[in-house]
Amino acid sequence: MDIKKSDIDIASKASCYARIRRRFLLVNILVTILTLVIIQLSGTSSKLETIILIHYPNFYIKNMLYVGVLSVLLALIFFPLNYFAHFHLEHRFQLSNQSLMSWLWDGVKAFFLNLIFSIVLVEVIYLFLKEFPRTWWILSTAFYFFLTVVLSRITPTLILPLFYKLKPLEDSILVEKLKALARNAGAKIVGVFQMDMSRKTKKANAMFTGLGKSKRIILGDTLLSHFTTEEIEVVLAHELGHYYYRHIWRFIISGLGTSLAGFYLAYRVLTALVDPLGIQEIHNIAGLPFFILILFLFLLFLMPFQNGYSRRLEKQADRFALEKTKNPRAFIDAMKKLADQNLAEVSPHPFVEFILYSHPSIEKRIRFAETYKMS
Repeated sequence: MDIKKSDIDIASKASCYARIRRRFLLVNILVTILTLVIIQLSGTSSKLETIILIHYPNFYIKNMLYVGVLSVLLALIFFPLNYFAHFHLEHRFQLSNQSLMSWLWDGVKAFFLNLIFSIVLVEVIYLFLKEFPRTWWILSTAFYFFLTVVLSRITPTLILPLFYKLKPLEDSILVEKLKALARNAGAKIVGVFQMDMSRKTKKANAMFTGLGKSKRIILGDTLLSHFTTEEIEVVLAHELGHYYYRHIWRFIISGLGTSLAGFYLAYRVLTALVDPLGIQEIHNIAGLPFFILILFLFLLFLMPFQNGYSRRLEKQADRFALEKTKNPRAFIDAMKKLADQNLAEVSPHPFVEFILYSHPSIEKRIRFAETYKMS
């Protein structure tokens, strides 16, 4: 098989891009751990709680203000890293169309969304910590599950439109083909929408998102402009495979188990370290940095196993796409285009794939399609 020089150039560029992204990830992990440890052990967290407590003794207001101040502090600490990892790097590799002001505005919106989510979550968890010190971890898991379902329900209708403009797809022929695919997968959808990704990035994406009556197909305009109808169909068929096999609920349920284990671990560790950390009670908000650190380290430990589970489900969705479209050629071409357009590393090192990849490598997905035998 002939290999074009342009293919070698793209592969080399993708490898460099992936390598730098991994370095940023490692730095982010180290900075996160170091920052939380310093805030907790230096007494900064206790001093912050004391200052707020003097002026606002109410339990809920104190916790809300603490989360607000901590969130601002963390945002300032991580801003340089986020700038280089998510703005500078994307422009350096010619993947971004976004101006600095637009990127900053997206960051502000994301910050306040995360702040609202964090305040609600912390207020409820610390209420459980105070009122139910022995069973709070079970109650917190149930609440986190509820919040996850709510967010999955409102993301396509309330959150996604804050960052992208969505409009009904005008290509009626493509719409009918995608709706037929959805019906074939047993999915009732609200409609097929186009998302203006090109305003911010050159990367392509498509999704089947939402729960209940918010289920919809969303296609990036970057996908629509560079992919054939057959390639778009096979990409969307993969997404519908997740629905057909109930992968969304599997992820939510597995997240429920992870949350239960994580909160229980936090329960055991925090109970043992209340005195050494200088926290009067387990429900004192001053212990939040260490609480976050416990969960962060736990999720870091689980990452390879969660990614392994995710790769298995992704392969199942690939098989569904091939079965429903019966077009392995379109699948292979779509994978190659996605790799080129998104600058994805086609053949990562097996160890890197095991630790970091939630999807099988592009190389494995292409090989799977090449050896797929249609029934």
